[in-house]
Amino acid sequence: TRGIQLEEIVQTNNQEVDGQDIRKDLSQAYTGLGELYMTDLALTENAINICRDYLHRAVEVNDTNLDAYYQLMNYYLEVDEPETAGQSATKLMEIYRQAEENNNDDFFDEYPEETYMGVAKVLIEMQRFADALVVLEGLFEDNAQNMEVLYLMIYSNYMLKNYATCKELLEEFNQKQENYKDEEIIAAKEELEATLKNINVEEGNDWEDVSEEHMSNGDDMELEHM
Repeated sequence: TRGIQLEEIVQTNNQEVDGQDIRKDLSQAYTGLGELYMTDLALTENAINICRDYLHRAVEVNDTNLDAYYQLMNYYLEVDEPETAGQSATKLMEIYRQAEENNNDDFFDEYPEETYMGVAKVLIEMQRFADALVVLEGLFEDNAQNMEVLYLMIYSNYMLKNYATCKELLEEFNQKQENYKDEEIIAAKEELEATLKNINVEEGNDWEDVSEEHMSNGDDMELEHM
């Protein structure tokens, strides 16, 4: 089973944790074990404490393990400790932004798209919309056809009152929607679109920035009302 495989990695790598690659492997094994005790092994006796201990070991061995902080966010939300979850989210975003500043493509390649999607969704759940947008925009740069990412960008901008940006992203969504079949996301998009029709985008936090951008590009402005 996956749990046995992870335990074997831990036992092997615990003997020598000086090398960077070994520390990364060991940290990720601890993260995987912690995740198991939140999911498949959640009914195991003392699972909550075992999960927490594995995840803390993960960040002790490698304090830049983004996945470990993501799982810690999930863990502390699960045990109703939102402030501690927020601390993990802050640390995760520090790591993410540092990697962006350093153009560290190798770091971003360490984690699958599903991890970044999970991070963005948990950040939205925590109402950290600006942070979620940072992650979502990174995903969208890699795949501009990901409609779920596009919708979450629209939603996050709406919650930040970036109404002009919402307008532009909604237009992009509608242009790409023809072959998209996820009825739940389409319905959510349409509900948000209907709400925005009653909002003057000039009241949004991004109106000045967006209008200046269009003027500098020589574009006609048609964003006054949704």
